[in-house]
Amino acid sequence: MKHTKGEWKSTFGLRKNRGVRNEGGFICFLITPSRYTGQDERYEKEMEEYKANAKLIAKSPVMYDYITKKAKEGCEDAKYILATLK
Repeated sequence: MKHTKGEWKSTFGLRKNRGVRNEGGFICFLITPSRYTGQDERYEKEMEEYKANAKLIAKSPVMYDYITKKAKEGCEDAKYILATLK
């Protein structure tokens, strides 16, 4: 599987610079939730999910490498996961 190499990191800088990147630049941009008056609780919940999703995406290469290793060791679940990515 081909994917952008290097360590991926989630960023939460200025509004237009939020997403996942490596040292070469952005891999993907993420759209943050909109904030509306009177909806602070909804906004905070969605921002928490947004940040968790960004962190999960950023760790995708690490997880992929681990699953690949386990598949080579004979793990059937890992083999199944790799097969679904093709």
